[in-house]
Amino acid sequence: MAAMLFVLSACVSEVDRTVAPTPSPTDTPQPTATPRPTATPTPTPTSTPTPSPTPTIVPISAPPRNVDVLPHVFVGSVTIGGLAAPDGTEVTVWVSQYNGPVGTGTVTAGNYSVLAHQHGTTSFDGEILIFKVNGKESGKTGIWKTGDATILAFSLD
Repeated sequence: MAAMLFVLSACVSEVDRTVAPTPSPTDTPQPTATPRPTATPTPTPTSTPTPSPTPTIVPISAPPRNVDVLPHVFVGSVTIGGLAAPDGTEVTVWVSQYNGPVGTGTVTAGNYSVLAHQHGTTSFDGEILIFKVNGKESGKTGIWKTGDATILAFSLD
């Protein structure tokens, strides 16, 4: 009975018997990672290719003129600096593989005529011809054709 009285007296006493909540742990701030810069990879140098030299075409002497093949005839006017080229101005016709002209003519009264001859046994048909006036390239070209005739004027500065 005494134990009961003790329990009863505890019930009537003004002591708060509610269960105190268990304190929750406070959130501890977690350290944040400081971003570290990533190492930039060092680029591997690439080797620069060594350019191979462009083969130089060395013109050769033209074989003898082939008299069995009709030449290609070129005629026209030549002006230098806006004026008729003086008499005796040389007009030459070249094929790139030869170190000499395949035809030579001179100016008379501002006009020229030149025969571009076939040389050797290999046909020139379709070959690109280069024209020079007094040894300077004129900037004009022609296509060689057996027995053909072409009017071609030159105007140089």
